[in-house]
Amino acid sequence: DPNRILVGQRLHTQPPRDVMRTPVYTPQISSAGQPGWSWPTQGRVVREYDPATPGGQGLKITGSRGQAIRAARDGEVAYVGSGLSGFGRMIILRHEDKVLSAYGYLADVQVSEKQRVQRGQQIATMGISPQNIPALHFETRKQGQSVNPYAYIGTTPRY
Repeated sequence: DPNRILVGQRLHTQPPRDVMRTPVYTPQISSAGQPGWSWPTQGRVVREYDPATPGGQGLKITGSRGQAIRAARDGEVAYVGSGLSGFGRMIILRHEDKVLSAYGYLADVQVSEKQRVQRGQQIATMGISPQNIPALHFETRKQGQSVNPYAYIGTTPRY
């Protein structure tokens, strides 16, 4: 009887044959990046994108405490707060094409939720990372999937 399941009984099911997989977004990475994007701050990248490691879904860029953090692209502030563990104060911007950019380890936040921002506009200042160094955690996501930030901002800094 297929409608009767007993405690301890082993169930065997077959996976559906027509499962659709969501493609992972894997854009081209270039030195120039994509039009409309720029680097969020000056500094040196000390941790590269490596989604297989904890905290590796973005870049860690070191600089000086209090230096300007700027919007990498035009967008709307979707989140400002400290509710995401490991990133201190954080800002998340929502851009076109279901892309988000996130900025963590911030000191002074200069924007509020639902505010429109322009690429290059100062949104915060650099704070201190969990390793006690001035740094910015910067990551990008498309449709909820982590994407290498270099795909958008390029490997050659442009401010």
